[in-house]
Amino acid sequence: MFVELNNLLNTTPDRAEQGNMVVLVHDSGDAEDEENDILLNGLSHQSHLILRAEGLATGFCRDVHGQLRILWRRPSQPAVHRDQSFTYQYKIQDKSVSFFAKGMSPAVL
Repeated sequence: MFVELNNLLNTTPDRAEQGNMVVLVHDSGDAEDEENDILLNGLSHQSHLILRAEGLATGFCRDVHGQLRILWRRPSQPAVHRDQSFTYQYKIQDKSVSFFAKGMSPAVL
């Protein structure tokens, strides 16, 4: 129902304004929650910008806490240039977060 309502609100041609919606969906990966998977897939297909924070595939690291994957879809662009994907790694500090290119953490350099 939520995905259908969201689609209706974003595709109504007589809307005077276009708005933004920010949704947080938690995906643990090991839970077999079919409704969560349907919601996640439905929102992903309708989104122009997807930010996915995840742990490192290699496990825990003292200097890098995880990575942020960014998928930016621009429907007005030709199919070749429509989707751009970026991956940044991050480290959570006391009152901030440091982002850096993959493999470019200060510990490596």
